[in-house]
Amino acid sequence: MSQNQNQTAASNENDLLLSILGEMSLGSNSYEIIDREGYRVITFESPAVFLEGNSFAEFRGKLAGKPQVPTVLILKFVKVGVRLDGLIFSALKDMVVNPASISASIIKLCPGMLFPAEFRPWASLDMRNALNDLGVVKFGDVPPDFVDIFSEATILSMKGQAKMGFSLGRKDFAGTPDQVGYSGMIEFSGGSVSGAVIITMSQDLLTKAASRMIGQQQDGANEAVLNVVCELANILAGQAKGSLNRLGYELKLSSLPVMVSPEFQDMLMSVREDSCGVLMTFDGPDGSFVTEVRLFL
Repeated sequence: MSQNQNQTAASNENDLLLSILGEMSLGSNSYEIIDREGYRVITFESPAVFLEGNSFAEFRGKLAGKPQVPTVLILKFVKVGVRLDGLIFSALKDMVVNPASISASIIKLCPGMLFPAEFRPWASLDMRNALNDLGVVKFGDVPPDFVDIFSEATILSMKGQAKMGFSLGRKDFAGTPDQVGYSGMIEFSGGSVSGAVIITMSQDLLTKAASRMIGQQQDGANEAVLNVVCELANILAGQAKGSLNRLGYELKLSSLPVMVSPEFQDMLMSVREDSCGVLMTFDGPDGSFVTEVRLFL
């Protein structure tokens, strides 16, 4: 095959791939910009934003109006071919190298896409490493996105399941819950992250929540009431998992939550001793309770 024929074949291949990408393009949904406390997450669902001049200009325009903060870039699209990889890497390099660009860490979730050696300073394996690389969170801390997302999931779960309104009262990154009560715990893991979420509430508050969730007045700590604290732990963990996985984590929940009664709260000490964590106290008209997020060391 002559050189001209090679060039024509390569051009046709690129045209075909670009045509396919055009059909794949999600338009304005080809990327998502999420602002968190102290950092930003940008998830690219489609490579089209890098390959179409107008899309990338629109994307950069949206960033131009935002303050420069440490940013995690998550690439979720499939491998598109060596030639187009080059265009994507060129756009990424422009974002992370230019003096006026963002301070970024890149998570590669593209099967088969090989990062050039020059990208190693920015490439991370997962969200926790990315935040650590950017200096947003150090190992031994609970990442800010875990705090924000589990807090939101707790409030939504109590509102949606028990029809109870709560707000976050305080956050404590040391110590154990002051109140003694019934706890539901479920573990999660994925990538380099593993841990547990524990929700603890008094018998009185748990009975109120159970009565509303079951639709019938409950008295005391019967089996139905005790099942509710496990169900709440499972529901809020599931909601948080979905949100965190959209940010690049790949978390899975353990099969079943565990209920721990007041007289056996010492069982949770081993979980707390081998982990870093945050205690979030939620207050509402019906009382207060605690959600703990623990990350195993």
